[in-house]
Amino acid sequence: KFASFFEIYRLKNAIEESFKILSDFVEIEPFYVYKAEHIKAHFTVCVLSYLIDTTILNKIRSSDKIQSMDLHNAFHSLRKCKQDKIQLDERTMVSQLTQLTEKQKKLLDVLNCSYLVSPEYLADNKIVSIDRNRA
Repeated sequence: KFASFFEIYRLKNAIEESFKILSDFVEIEPFYVYKAEHIKAHFTVCVLSYLIDTTILNKIRSSDKIQSMDLHNAFHSLRKCKQDKIQLDERTMVSQLTQLTEKQKKLLDVLNCSYLVSPEYLADNKIVSIDRNRA
């Protein structure tokens, strides 16, 4: 069965909206494409954005831990999680994540990404600095 023109147009809009949501979250600057290979690459990134957004939304909807959250709210919540870097002196910099809210913790758990904020993962990937003698 062939999709109607309207179904294809709706899907195109959904793909474009997904790219906009994801590019806002990861702070991609606007860019213009002119060459055929760049257009194909941009199209591929847009479709991947759609698949990522759909996967995230389906995980949220199928969870009983989070009630009625859309993609904008999910990304807005996660965007508030920041890395703080403090230069103590010429050779010493301390790096920590902001304290996660309960909403952020639940969202990471639903997305099976809680490990990303574990002290071991953050230290092993040099995202934060911890004193292993105190941990």
